Amino acid sequence: MNNILKMISKMESNANEVKLGKHEVELGLAEDLDKINNNILGQLKTADNAWRSYQDYLSKASTPFKKMIELRRSLLDSISKIELLLKNAEVKAKDLGLDVKSIPMYAPLKKNIQTANEIVKTIDTFEDPSTFQ
Repeated sequence: MNNILKMISKMESNANEVKLGKHEVELGLAEDLDKINNNILGQLKTADNAWRSYQDYLSKASTPFKKMIELRRSLLDSISKIELLLKNAEVKAKDLGLDVKSIPMYAPLKKNIQTANEIVKTIDTFEDPSTFQ
């Protein structure tokens, strides 16, 4: 009888350990899920702040972009006017038998037109930041 009682006692002890082990596993799983949830909440907050910052950046970028486009138009207008004036200067210089390069400001204006065209080409590569919003 004592052996039977000892066996029952041992079985109860083993059963309690199994139950306790099961609760420990469930508690560990719950802790893992809580940890993962806290991790993703941190990532969500960081990602949300990042896109909001980018949205603000794009909104602020619209003002200099618009100014840049206005200056592009102004450059194109100036290029057209200068090219017309230089063409007239070339014709008059030829009529007078002069070397067009001897005309003051001819060479610097030609160089400025080249630089202006390069700037216009660079500006043309930019996209309107409002299209990203």
